Amino acid sequence: MNIIRTITLTFAAFSLIGISSCQKTYQMVPPPSVNNKGDDLDDEDFWGDKSKDVFVTPYGEGEMDGSSWDNAYDADTFLSLLSDQSDLSKTNVYLSEGTYYMSSGSVFGPEIRKSIFSVKGGYSIDSKEKDLTKRNALTYKTVFSGDKNKNGKIDDGDCGLLSVYGGNSSFDGITFRNGYISEKTASAKKSGAGVFVDGKTDTWIEFVDCRFENCVSDATSPAYAGGAAIYVKSGQARLKACELTGCSGVSRGGALRCNNDNAILFLDRCSIHDNSLKGEWGSGLQLSSGTICVNNSTFCSNTVGNKGAGGTVNGGGAMLVLNSTIISDDTTAGIRCESDAKNGSFFANNISLNTNGAPGFLLNGSGKVAVSGGHNIFNKVAGELKSAASDVTYDTDLKDFGSLEDGAYIWDNSKVSLGTYATAAEIDGYARGFKPAVCPVAEIGKVFAEWCDGFAVDGRGKSRNPAKLLPGAYDPRLDGEAAKALRFSVSAAPFAGNSISSPESFGFILTNPDGAYSYNKKMVLLGNEYVADDGETMLWDGKGTTVTVTAYAPYAAAVDGVVPVSCPSNQATAAELTAAELTAADFVLWKGSVNPSKDLSDGKIQLNLGHLNARLIVKVTLNGVPVETSKIASLSVAGLKTEGKCDLSADSPKVVADGAPVNMFPRVGTDSYELITVPQTVAAGSLSVKATFNKRQYVWASPSDVTLAPGKTSELTINISTTKSASSGQMSITTK
Repeated sequence: MNIIRTITLTFAAFSLIGISSCQKTYQMVPPPSVNNKGDDLDDEDFWGDKSKDVFVTPYGEGEMDGSSWDNAYDADTFLSLLSDQSDLSKTNVYLSEGTYYMSSGSVFGPEIRKSIFSVKGGYSIDSKEKDLTKRNALTYKTVFSGDKNKNGKIDDGDCGLLSVYGGNSSFDGITFRNGYISEKTASAKKSGAGVFVDGKTDTWIEFVDCRFENCVSDATSPAYAGGAAIYVKSGQARLKACELTGCSGVSRGGALRCNNDNAILFLDRCSIHDNSLKGEWGSGLQLSSGTICVNNSTFCSNTVGNKGAGGTVNGGGAMLVLNSTIISDDTTAGIRCESDAKNGSFFANNISLNTNGAPGFLLNGSGKVAVSGGHNIFNKVAGELKSAASDVTYDTDLKDFGSLEDGAYIWDNSKVSLGTYATAAEIDGYARGFKPAVCPVAEIGKVFAEWCDGFAVDGRGKSRNPAKLLPGAYDPRLDGEAAKALRFSVSAAPFAGNSISSPESFGFILTNPDGAYSYNKKMVLLGNEYVADDGETMLWDGKGTTVTVTAYAPYAAAVDGVVPVSCPSNQATAAELTAAELTAADFVLWKGSVNPSKDLSDGKIQLNLGHLNARLIVKVTLNGVPVETSKIASLSVAGLKTEGKCDLSADSPKVVADGAPVNMFPRVGTDSYELITVPQTVAAGSLSVKATFNKRQYVWASPSDVTLAPGKTSELTINISTTKSASSGQMSITTK
């Protein structure tokens, strides 16, 4: 320990001043109990400020006012909320696992004519209060069922699931199952067995991480048939990371159908498989008219009864298909396109193969127009597709080409010789440039590009090399560039009682000079390994490229490379402070260059985080004898700033103090007080300490500048002398 200065100082002794706390009194008003059992409250009285969370279980809980899991609405109340006039535009509706039958009397489910901010399923039935942590859509299935007669069959006693006639709504983590519509009940006002959309062009419904299964349309009229999972007549349906399987119709769309120029369908990272038609046209998707935008989606194992009138993706509207995989076994085509010039149909970086020798792509009819942006793999092309030189023909035996696994069609890219590769920027440009004259939304391609999850991931959400995209929705990364996942060893040297040693999470930035394989992630501890919070597996580029790595904790999102640093003003060991709040006072960082071929230890990046904040220890002595903190009624430090900023882009990032000085309350030890704050220099007279001892308050102000250095501990010792005067003492600051 190096003594940097010794300062003689004078205490001013004051009478003990009692400070009373102020307390506000609030009147607690119980909320109204509202359900569908005869309340006469209007919607405005019910929703208040139009912003709330609503909790639902199949049979309800407690008071059934929707305020928590313990007082959840039941299914009937939930269905009424979807259809009535109550404002849900700022409301999160949370659904527990279980089955929600979408109608008790009608052959159709709820009719939505308004905006619903979000409906989220997949929560455990064991959730309590307002806990939202127990969520897994696969484990805790939330099922919207059309089996209203509860006989376990799909028949005339069942119903369609949802009809959408207006607003903007989002459904997340829901399984849509056993929707049904008959020839008798299908009409221009109601078609499709799962979800029917018929609103204005700005009406849209979004489905994220949803599953549509075993929905059946028995409608035979060409105008109303098909679209068993989702039928869009007018308005928009948007599906992201969804699975559609086991759905069937008589004709025109085993799973999906658009049937109007005002109909728009978005698909991103979706899997459409094992759907069927008894008759013909569009085993997976039928575009009778309208616009579809498809990215990173897989169509496979969809079948038609009439093999000569199939087409997995079929129709004559406006088609934008990017990064997708279509595998067909009918005798027509994987993609059967009948687009006119006004539709501007465009295809790039796809795989479209037919396993029985029929074309992977068929442009059907005289005067039809479609354009290839290149990088497609077709087993055969029929018709006058405006192809690109980078398109590849693969016409050998397709039986061993690949297989459907975990929602992706897995294939061996070594079987295909690819001369050039699409880039993520190229695909993004194609999407944004898609402006079909027939579509009522002029910039529909731009809307789609900004809505989907981007073009540098594949259908599973796994990262692609943005400079070299493999065709189709599955991208295992390129041979010769496949790389091991990034792994981490994270530690920080002891610094303070509240300091970070093994962080639960940290910010991680990897900058690759080649652009690819660069990351900016929040890392979280899962078991004994750190993983990306968004689930992405991060890889090295496999070339041994030296990269720049920055790691810091606690995590906070950086804006333009600058991350905020904040230390709690109250760092005492009071019961109201959590361990996380105390630890958050520390700020640790490591930045350096890493070459994966030589700088790893046991295959891991060694992140030895250094402390960038400053530490202050305060001790009190009486006539040179240490005084235990238990004998000191209170102690606080004034004049220190607790806020700062750290520019992570700097070669040697530092925390720079910001904001106004505040009063700080140190962590109380046995014989000392400790606090962590941002590094700073405090002008003479601005740093002060207040201590209450023997019912007297002592105040000291620093007679000279005081510097609290980053990563250093400064020790302040206050000595109260009773032999000279109660108002004199001595202080020294040491830095170590």
